[in-house]
Amino acid sequence: MKYNKIYNTNLKTSLLSLGTMTFGAQNNFQESSQMLDMAIDNGINFIDTAELYPSPADEHHNAHHTEMFIGKWMKNNKINRDNLVIVSKVMGPMSQLNELVGPARVCINPLSGETIKSSVDKILSRLNTNYIDILLVHWPLRNSNFFGKLGYVHQQEDFDVNKHIQSTIETMNELIESGKIRHYGVSNETAWGLMKYIQIADKENLPRPVVCQNPYSLLNRSYEVGMAEISIREKIGLMAYSVIGGGILTGKHINGFVKNSRYDLRPDYYSRYTNKESLDATNEYVNLAKKYNICPAQMAISFVNNQQFILSTITGSTKTKHLQSYIDSLSADLPNELLTEIEQIHRKFTYPSP
Repeated sequence: MKYNKIYNTNLKTSLLSLGTMTFGAQNNFQESSQMLDMAIDNGINFIDTAELYPSPADEHHNAHHTEMFIGKWMKNNKINRDNLVIVSKVMGPMSQLNELVGPARVCINPLSGETIKSSVDKILSRLNTNYIDILLVHWPLRNSNFFGKLGYVHQQEDFDVNKHIQSTIETMNELIESGKIRHYGVSNETAWGLMKYIQIADKENLPRPVVCQNPYSLLNRSYEVGMAEISIREKIGLMAYSVIGGGILTGKHINGFVKNSRYDLRPDYYSRYTNKESLDATNEYVNLAKKYNICPAQMAISFVNNQQFILSTITGSTKTKHLQSYIDSLSADLPNELLTEIEQIHRKFTYPSP
């Protein structure tokens, strides 16, 4: 396993990390534990979770089960907590889960210092731990383009965005000083948002975010446009998620969604990966992988791993055999000719799944 140092921290993260958003929904505790065991046995030390998980987020009966499963697994197996890098996320306004994740969030109100602190206490309890290595703001708390949106149409908020970001950073600093979190970062952010966090943190002599967690894959290379330069110049690495497009880039859904898969169960929820352009692009990427006798999923992951701005690649799976395949991607070698053909497909299908 390759490890990367997280800039401005004492932490090192495995190049591959374990995404856990299916734990408690598509995966029961036993299955989740098996994947956690496999990850650790193969040198993965980075576990990514969130207070919102499992996802989709409207399954009220299993809210928070992901963190509970991880906490139970650590306790049952007497895991050395210091050997892990655990990342969790506090969510922004989401009306249908306010009563579950709370306290008292209203959809039009931004996340506050009070709700961040309350969320952290609950996360720590569920995870059976005294600290979170990195706490992320799950998505921008303003009107912006994320979760499937490329274009930006400005809509004025009814609160001061700059003051809210400063308040969020100040809260993160309080949590760092209290020992409840070690560092913080952002997720699903834009170039403007990440630079605003940096600008305010530097101006107020507060800690900067140390990581950004955004989608990045063969089907969505929008991070390259503005965010990649920030990652490299400001030393805030990308923890990439959806690196195989939620499973689409494996090629197994080209002739129809696999029964009981996330796309079969909730086709509308993941529509950004199932539009015609995305499926057409996937077909070309899968055929390219076959041409070079490479597993399509391993090609997709290896492409992401080799980007200069990548800190860690989040790999989520519902079966141990899939996780093993992702681990095997570390040894995949992509020849220059294949990379050239990837660029040709990218020019044809530039951002099919933003």
